[in-house]
Amino acid sequence: MPNPQEEIPPTTEVPPAPLDDLNWENAVRESAIILAELFGAYYGGPIGVEIAGRISRALFSGREQKDPFAQALADLEHSIRQIVDDALFREYKGRSIAIGADLKAYMHTKDKTTLNSIQERSNELARVLSEFDPMSMQVLAIAVYIANVNILTLRSLADYEPKYYQIAKERAELFAKTFEPKVNHYDSSLRESLVPLDGRCLVNLGSNFKTEFREVQGPYTKENKYGFVCEFDALYMDRTVESDYRRGTHFKEEVFFPFPYKGIRGPNDLSSHSVNMAMTSEERENTKAFKDCVASLQEKKSQRIAALDKVINPMRQSITEWQQIAKLHLN
Repeated sequence: MPNPQEEIPPTTEVPPAPLDDLNWENAVRESAIILAELFGAYYGGPIGVEIAGRISRALFSGREQKDPFAQALADLEHSIRQIVDDALFREYKGRSIAIGADLKAYMHTKDKTTLNSIQERSNELARVLSEFDPMSMQVLAIAVYIANVNILTLRSLADYEPKYYQIAKERAELFAKTFEPKVNHYDSSLRESLVPLDGRCLVNLGSNFKTEFREVQGPYTKENKYGFVCEFDALYMDRTVESDYRRGTHFKEEVFFPFPYKGIRGPNDLSSHSVNMAMTSEERENTKAFKDCVASLQEKKSQRIAALDKVINPMRQSITEWQQIAKLHLN
């Protein structure tokens, strides 16, 4: 195998980005793409200038004015009311970026003496993060990032000692088995977290019916009619934060029905049972409360899934590459 120290000149990358200046989506996604190449087209050969530069850019992709991945994380954390110890989170985030910075520095200097330390620190941090319970989406994103750093470091060590291909293969398998269930848990639980009761926005009828006279539009003129006021309550639930009816997202509306109404001739016939029996599903779903409930549910669900995909898809891409590395038949 060629000696990388002799054949590969250093890259000329800029210093690592500041702590809050990292585009996590690019970092996770691009490092996964590079892993596929390092264990594919570049397998068995040294990490040259071009691929080293790409690794550096992947590890520290300067973020846009507004990082959509970070925003998606924030949206998810807020929407599922997930409490994160900010000081602890920033500590682990800072440690992961510092380790990534050291690997980037190696790509510039090709100083082999730094690799073992980077490998040990990244592996230990991935282990610590994997044991978080409960694990927030933010911690999971850091864990996938640092796992990619660890495998990239092992692949760099393989330029000098081929045994590290086998270690990278085993580590990739471990990371896939460790983090895939966590990603699946978040994906499935959040994707189906906003649910209407009974399969649609449930419309309940209040039990206290007011009787009164109201002016209603007749065929030709307005008429003063005696009837009852029914309160419609349409709602859906957010399973991540709500466990009972009272905490659902409610949309209420009062509707006046003149007597007689489907056999309900007056106040003496008025009860929750009689109104519920007489009221059709079409009438319930024609209320503004129901329509507003459906519109709100669809909008909130769409926003949550879009944010979830933004976060989950790069993680899944990394896990897929880990699984492919684990399947490699090494020479």
